[in-house]
Amino acid sequence: MVSEKRIYWLSKAFGLGKQCKCPTVQGVGPKSGEWSRRCLAGHRRLDSKPAKPVHVTRACGKVHHHEFVVESSPYTRLCGTKEILTVNGEWWKKNVLEIPEKANLTGGGPLISDAYTIERATRLSLSMLQKRKSCLINVLYLKSKAYADAVGAGFDKTIATAFLQCQGSNYSSRSPLPNLPPYNRTQAATDFTKQFRSLTSKRHPAKVPLEVDTHLLYTISVNLLDCSTEKPCTGPFGKRFSASLNNISFITPKIDILQAYYYGIKGVFEEDFPRKPPHEFNYTGDNLPENLLTPSFGTKVLVLEYNSSVELILQGTNVLASDNHPVHLHGYSFYVVGRGFGNFNPNKDPLKYNLVDPPQETTVGVHKNRWLAIRFRVDNPGVWLLHCHTERHKSWGMSMLFLVKNGATPQSRIFRPPHDLPTCWGQQINKEH
Repeated sequence: MVSEKRIYWLSKAFGLGKQCKCPTVQGVGPKSGEWSRRCLAGHRRLDSKPAKPVHVTRACGKVHHHEFVVESSPYTRLCGTKEILTVNGEWWKKNVLEIPEKANLTGGGPLISDAYTIERATRLSLSMLQKRKSCLINVLYLKSKAYADAVGAGFDKTIATAFLQCQGSNYSSRSPLPNLPPYNRTQAATDFTKQFRSLTSKRHPAKVPLEVDTHLLYTISVNLLDCSTEKPCTGPFGKRFSASLNNISFITPKIDILQAYYYGIKGVFEEDFPRKPPHEFNYTGDNLPENLLTPSFGTKVLVLEYNSSVELILQGTNVLASDNHPVHLHGYSFYVVGRGFGNFNPNKDPLKYNLVDPPQETTVGVHKNRWLAIRFRVDNPGVWLLHCHTERHKSWGMSMLFLVKNGATPQSRIFRPPHDLPTCWGQQINKEH
């Protein structure tokens, strides 16, 4: 019987080189849980000083082994669940606050990081075995590489390998690692992601909206702006980078939009974000008109009625250059009901939607020159940000907000601001009301 699972991290870019050696967890209860906590705490004590990040270079070829023992816990599915928190991040030799400031000043991209880091005591989700339960998979052999098909964008092409094995398993065969497709093979990435499904059942069906109240089509573009003499530019063609959704580049206001909406403050935002592109064009075509490079600017939101259903088409474009965009929506999970190459066809593409068991996500990748369809029910009142999770794209304006109205019941209305709202302009408003 398997009473625990050991997790081995093999990494070339891990700033920690020590192991966490803990007693074997044999029972369920306070003592075993205490050991799990000691294991993680002991890992911190072994290296109490801040870890020095390992530079990602060819000279750094040492493989580090990182071992954790995590207690299993009951769960309704085949395996239990336990979380260890980690953060995969970047590290610079410079002041991190100066990195985006310089990029915004010059109009170019941010500096390339000097190292990658995996920080301790943050987040890593793991599926754990239940005690006295068998596991269908005893050994996992892992191999990964980056997928990137953007033209002219450099990146680290290192291939990472690892294995994960249940302690107590007698399985000793070493299967060969898989052959991976080229890093820019879009079809391979598509074939993989289209296999995703929700774990639905009769008791837990996927609550996909079958009828749609609001249809939206948002184009995703990286743009360019002309430079003034006061702001030197280091972007392409001597210009500065910008970005947009539906050709609107978002401007962050000085007053919080949620507070402005709650207190009825005028002049902070506009409620006219377009439901479709202001100008239709061959979104994924070549040799697009140069006027498409320049976006409009504004602090615009789209107002949605409470409990309405929304279908949003995220359409990649070839404006400037096509790229992949991880799009994240705050406040909601959504169902990815369809995806495809080229331009979305409203007459043909919905016929191929998966409305039975589509994957439920909060962040989804819109691949190069592709479209993606999501559906969700608007049942969380407030102001919610939709943005590209590539931080530089977001800083260039690739975001917008949904303003969801209150419902009819007290439970479906926006909460009052907390009494300890930080002392700032918003707190002054709170006191006045």
